[in-house]
Amino acid sequence: IWVNAALPHSSVEKKALEKLLYRDGKQGVHDRIRNEIIRQRHIARDDERALLKADKFVKLLTLTSKWHRPKFPIKGQDLIEAGRDQGPGVGDELKLLEQKWIDSGFSLEKSELLE
Repeated sequence: IWVNAALPHSSVEKKALEKLLYRDGKQGVHDRIRNEIIRQRHIARDDERALLKADKFVKLLTLTSKWHRPKFPIKGQDLIEAGRDQGPGVGDELKLLEQKWIDSGFSLEKSELLE
């Protein structure tokens, strides 16, 4: 799982980290960060800046550990009940709405998304 997950930059902002966790999966990102901490600590034998970088990744690991995947608040049936035609367009619209929801920091509610 972790091989396919992206490694966030050591200075990634919380909102961007949460997007990455949602898209790539918590466990994979968590494992990538853990491996990077080990790698940076190894590099720190010759480069003390790597120890500072490892510390930043430790903080990201803590955020990752506490993060819980939010549940997308709408389903295809919600769109159909709101008057959309059944078919592949519903799936396409769901993807667009999910991206809008992710970009909002997972804050948009069902009613806002269906507007």
